Amino acid sequence: MARPPRRGNTEDLRRFFDRFLKGEDNGWEQTPPARYSLLDLQGGDRVNVPADRFPPADDTPVKY
Repeated sequence: MARPPRRGNTEDLRRFFDRFLKGEDNGWEQTPPARYSLLDLQGGDRVNVPADRFPPADDTPVKY
């Protein structure tokens, strides 16, 4: 069964559509251009991490 979207995500979508479909000046341009999550199997997840670009500037590629 699918989970409902997180409230913050729904609010971000509403602000995006209000800005670009309704033309509302709601500060959307100050929203970070990228956000990502780091999942840690030991419980140290970092969710909704803002970034100026993706992949993040401090990313180190690893081949497995």
